[in-house]
Amino acid sequence: MLTKNMILQASKQKDIRSVVELTITDAKIVEFEELEDLVKLKDLDLNNNEIKDITPLLSIKELRTLNLSSNLISQFPLLTFAHLQELNLSYNSLTTTKGFSRLKKLTYLNLNSNNIEKIEDLGGLTELRRLDLSSNKITKIESLSTLLRLEELSLNYLPLVKPITAKDFAKVTALEKLNIHHCGIKDATFLTAFPNLLVTPLLN
Repeated sequence: MLTKNMILQASKQKDIRSVVELTITDAKIVEFEELEDLVKLKDLDLNNNEIKDITPLLSIKELRTLNLSSNLISQFPLLTFAHLQELNLSYNSLTTTKGFSRLKKLTYLNLNSNNIEKIEDLGGLTELRRLDLSSNKITKIESLSTLLRLEELSLNYLPLVKPITAKDFAKVTALEKLNIHHCGIKDATFLTAFPNLLVTPLLN
């Protein structure tokens, strides 16, 4: 359990209300004590623990960056983090992208290495700049047309994905970098529609 004593020790602060940044990894954390006193916490890194339910973290109102990579998370809460800008949920057990559209200020979302089969409900992420959907079970590239500010997209290691066409990215006009290593792509002619796009080597 993540306790207040652990927080004070890791942050080297005497008052939990003064903690701005917190990193506690490899601690086998599963549950949390009440976290409402973390009134100034903006950056939280709890990667490589055993967390399943992140709902208690919603009480931390000022979070800007949240790293929960390498945990046991299978669902994202329906409520939202009002100020969150960067979220790393790579190497978890998520099966859907539903729920993330509520994160209106998010600029970075990493969902690498989960069990996601379909891209959906990302329409509200109008500030998103970087998105990583690599190493999932996705079969079709879709629901990206509203990500008008997306600059970098990673679709590495998606062997099940159906052929990608220029239409899949037609409205993503801000896209500058596309990572598609081992993405099952046999025909890359769709890339001619984006002459200024930096594409990582196709290694299929």
